[in-house]
Amino acid sequence: PWLAVGFTVLLTWVNTRGIRAGSRLQNWVTVLGIGLLFAFVGLGFASGKGSLEHFTPFTSSQPWTQQLTLLGVALVGILFTYTGWTTVVYIAGEVANPHRTLPRAMGGGVALVTLLYLLMNAVYLYALPLPEMKGIVDIGYRTMQILLGGNTGLFFAVLIMVQILSSLNSTILSGARIYFAMAREGRFFAPAGKLNARNVPATSLWLQALWSAVLIFSGGFNALLSYTVFVIVLFSFLSGLALFVLRRRESGHPPVYRVWGYPLVPLFYLLMSAYVMLNTLIHRPLQSLLGLGIVLSGLPFYLHWKRSGTH
Repeated sequence: PWLAVGFTVLLTWVNTRGIRAGSRLQNWVTVLGIGLLFAFVGLGFASGKGSLEHFTPFTSSQPWTQQLTLLGVALVGILFTYTGWTTVVYIAGEVANPHRTLPRAMGGGVALVTLLYLLMNAVYLYALPLPEMKGIVDIGYRTMQILLGGNTGLFFAVLIMVQILSSLNSTILSGARIYFAMAREGRFFAPAGKLNARNVPATSLWLQALWSAVLIFSGGFNALLSYTVFVIVLFSFLSGLALFVLRRRESGHPPVYRVWGYPLVPLFYLLMSAYVMLNTLIHRPLQSLLGLGIVLSGLPFYLHWKRSGTH
C-alpha cells in the first residue's frame, strides 16, 4: 500500500504543476502502454507456440441460469476495464470545441479499448485453453511464459507498471475536476474550487490524493473493486436514466448531442447496468452495501451545501 500511496502522491504533484504537465505525461504513458500491448499480442501470435484449437467452442455442463449468474460476476471486472470512457467529460471545461471533441474522444476511446481487450483475450486463449485458465490470477504473465519463454519477467513488469501509471494519472487528472466544479457551485468545500498559480485545482487534487490513501489502506484490491464498480455502475445507470428525463424536459429544443439508436441503445444499457448491479448486490452484498453507504454518507453534506451554497 505504501508504494501505491507514493505513486499517487507523485502523480498528484505532477498534475499540480499545470494541465500541460499532467496531459503530457498522460500522452506519453498512454502511447507507450498501447504500443507495449500491441507488441505483446503481435509477439505472442508470432511465436507459434500456442494453438488455434483453443478457439473451438467450449460447452459448459452448468444450467443457463447459473451461467448467467457467473457472467454477471465476471462483468464486474470487465466493466472496471471500461470505466475510463467517461472521464473525458470531467475535463470538458478545458477542452476546445467540446460538442465535437467529446463524442469523438469517447467513441474512439471505447473502440480502441475494445480492440485491445479482444486482442489480449485472444492471445490468452491462443496460449491456454479455457479449462486451464481456471484459477490462474496472473494470466498475462502465464501467457507470456508459454509464448515468449521464461525470461520475460522484466517486459511483463514494465507492461503492468506503464498501464498502472496511465490509469492512475488519468484518474488523478480528471477526477479532481469533479470536486472543483462542485465547489464552484457551492456543493463542496470552498477551497476546492480555487485554482493555483498554474491554473489547476491544486486543493482538489490533494484532497483527492488524501481520500485515495484512505481507500488504499482500507482493504484489498478485490474489496475495493467490488464496491467501486457497484457504485460506478449505479451512477452510470442514473446517468443513462437522466438522458430520458432530459429528452423529455428539453423536447422543445434540438438536442446538442444525438444518441445513436435512441431509445433502444440507452434502454439496453440501462437493462444491462441493472442486471450487473443486482447480480453484484446478491453475490457481494457486503462490499456493494459498503460502497453505497460511503456514497450515502455524503448526502447530509450535499443537502447542507445545497441549502447554503451560492450558485
